[in-house]
Amino acid sequence: MPSEKTDVIKQIFRQRWNPTTKVLSDDLVTFDDLIAAIPASGAKLRTTNPANFWKDLTRSANEDNWPADVLADGYTGSDAIGADKRASFRFVPLPPGQKTAFPPPPTPPAGMVAVPLQSVSLPLASRVLGRRDETWLAQVAYRLNIIESHFVLASPRPVKEVDFLQVAIKLGKSEIDVAYRITEQNGDRWLVTVEAKGFREKIWVTQVARQADTLWSVLNKVPMRRGKPVGLSQAATLSVKGIIPFAIKIVGNSIVHTVEFSTGGGTQLSVVSQGLFELRPPVEGIR
Repeated sequence: MPSEKTDVIKQIFRQRWNPTTKVLSDDLVTFDDLIAAIPASGAKLRTTNPANFWKDLTRSANEDNWPADVLADGYTGSDAIGADKRASFRFVPLPPGQKTAFPPPPTPPAGMVAVPLQSVSLPLASRVLGRRDETWLAQVAYRLNIIESHFVLASPRPVKEVDFLQVAIKLGKSEIDVAYRITEQNGDRWLVTVEAKGFREKIWVTQVARQADTLWSVLNKVPMRRGKPVGLSQAATLSVKGIIPFAIKIVGNSIVHTVEFSTGGGTQLSVVSQGLFELRPPVEGIR
């Protein structure tokens, strides 16, 4: 069934769409636009937390949540967090060949066999306290070297070292669940931003892309003094070439799907490699 948010989106789009000229007057939707459109559309939604509107709408990438007539006019939506101080999402033309509002999220290819990974190195006390949330999945991935295993067994990259950096990196309104740095055989280094998803959530590619772009922007912000740049960017200090967007998701009982994306930037990421790992014995919360 469609969400009441569907009516809110339709209300905003119709105010901006000229059916004669087929022109949209403004594609960016802000929190203030949502606050005004909720009562105008008749939706029985609270207006106190518009920041979660887009995240909640797209959490499951349910096609019914996007207005069918807006799709028929050739538009879908895309995350716009960070585009403006109070930006929520923007209307974007459907990419060529795409017939649905939300492109299908990456899923394990048919016939992919899960690679066994030991979990006995995870302390029993930790396993007992395991819970179904992204932080626990990120912690398990770190303790059991799931990201390292992916780059050795699934990725085409000639990786010689993987370094864990940090969990829960907050960048304004964006948060990176885990960050790594990899070093390739030729000495090139890359940062890896990892988005963790539970069993009931889908990998939202635009979210993964935004996290990578946000971190790269922060790293390349050169400090200024009296209007003049001083020192090096953080990216130069870390000696990294760029960001590798990455996602991990629980897809079964102690089975984790890993996805490495392209490094070109922007929201149109492509899948570079995928892995499937089964934790043995099973780990509480990873199901």
